[in-house]
Amino acid sequence: MAEQQTCYQSCNNKFNAWDPKRIFCKKGCDSDEDNLQKCKAETCSSLCIRSELGDDNSKLGKWSSFFSRAPSDPKDCLSACIIGCNNKTDFDDDDD
Repeated sequence: MAEQQTCYQSCNNKFNAWDPKRIFCKKGCDSDEDNLQKCKAETCSSLCIRSELGDDNSKLGKWSSFFSRAPSDPKDCLSACIIGCNNKTDFDDDDD
């Protein structure tokens, strides 16, 4: 938990409270992946690059469907998420 708080603090220092990239950075901190490459490739890609809303999302309300979409600029999301992945301290150095 302390490692996660340190990662969150790094995101807070990098992005101000009104910058949506701060959330994507913290999502990188929250990744369950067990190595840095998986965090970047799987967590960040699935967070930032989404396909169009399909049948499963038709059940969502208007507000929920807005957040179910990828951000308007996936490059900003990816770079912020990768910063979060890089800030995680529980990866082994050998897994880079």
